[in-house]
Amino acid sequence: MVEVREDLLHYAWQFQAFGRAGLATTDGQPIEVLQPGQHNRAAGPDFAQAVLTIGGLRWAGAVECHVLSSDWARHGHSADPAYARVVLHVVWQHDQDVYLPDGTCLPVLELRGLLTPHLLARYRQLMERLAPGPACLPQLALVPPLVATAMQERALLERLQAKAEHLEALYQASGRDWEETAYRALAYAWGLPANGHAFLQLAEALPMRQLRRLAGQPLSVEALLLGQAGLLGQPEPEPADALTAAFEARARYHTAAQAPPDAHQDALLREYAYQAGRLRLPPPPPPGTLATGRMRPAQQPALRLAQLAALLANTPPLFDLMRSYTQVAELVAHFRVTASGYWQLRYNFGPAGKCGSPTVGHAQALSLVANAVAPLLAAYGRQRNQTAYVHQALSLLEQLPPEHNHLTKPFTDAGLSNQNAAQSQGWLGVQKLYCQPQKCLQCQIGGALLRQAA
Repeated sequence: MVEVREDLLHYAWQFQAFGRAGLATTDGQPIEVLQPGQHNRAAGPDFAQAVLTIGGLRWAGAVECHVLSSDWARHGHSADPAYARVVLHVVWQHDQDVYLPDGTCLPVLELRGLLTPHLLARYRQLMERLAPGPACLPQLALVPPLVATAMQERALLERLQAKAEHLEALYQASGRDWEETAYRALAYAWGLPANGHAFLQLAEALPMRQLRRLAGQPLSVEALLLGQAGLLGQPEPEPADALTAAFEARARYHTAAQAPPDAHQDALLREYAYQAGRLRLPPPPPPGTLATGRMRPAQQPALRLAQLAALLANTPPLFDLMRSYTQVAELVAHFRVTASGYWQLRYNFGPAGKCGSPTVGHAQALSLVANAVAPLLAAYGRQRNQTAYVHQALSLLEQLPPEHNHLTKPFTDAGLSNQNAAQSQGWLGVQKLYCQPQKCLQCQIGGALLRQAA
């Protein structure tokens, strides 16, 4: 028998998924439910504004649910004034009497024995997952398409809201500056999938207002980004004379684990040393902070930062750019910049190879729209209470191609639609916000399956 959790009790009370004839408290007082109340997901009792009669007396107040009656005291409700208005304690098993803060013994409804075997079997199927993915997968075909679509759209909005809240926190941390927020959001998205947080920390250490002073100077911007990321190494000391320089170069050639800086790297290093001292930048992070292993060459952080430098050195204000376009193709055209000539045949510092990837790829540009622009618009719309920007964010997601991965596959295999990034984000939200934490009964799909079983 699967362990019963409070979410089942919440579901059963909210939808009255039990026989209501002869309903009574544990001490035999008849119960008639006139209004189950409003489900409260915040602090306080589980249901507010319930209306019911107990023993012929009409009561209006709150309802609290627990697996065991003794959980009332275990959760500290006995002395909490927020629970003084509870009129009924709904439990799976009544194991002891509990009392309100004023000393009144709380009436109890025990649900064990009232829920149908069919409903409990369906609940067990949802809770006892034998494989990763949605626990409802075997029953997805039984869910009305309208219910699945509604849940997908709800999860999309919740996922977008969570990203917007994260950017609102960045907005506060950047001194309530939307241009700085746009820069940090873009840096985070530029570093994905492996270096998002590292690129965000870089942007925090190297503010946009400092880079703006170097507009039109791509070498200086590239030097600051790569140097502050710790990718340039240490500057070479000036040799005492030409003979000493030649001797040291020969020694490095024979003994160094990697080649000394080439001319471009050395120029960047010297420019960084000058600019970092002038701007009083904090020291770069220690080696190894940026991920470099097991990733495609085009995702290497040195190349990514060189591309970002090309964008920041020549682009108009980022925030104005991100909110001025309603078409994905226009944003992609701006994001597909090309790094400086040094990167035509390289992904990292060192000898030139046969080919490189200096231009931002189309797929990466689309990812920037999804992970930076759309959340930024949603955050700005929320902060300014202008829904037009939220709709603009959703419109951009609807223009983007869908994601196809192990998280969206269960839903597409069940015949559910995944035609654009908005729908993909919805299914990702269902998986991450509901399936993985096993919040099946808070999901419209899981709820629909239980209602069929009730």
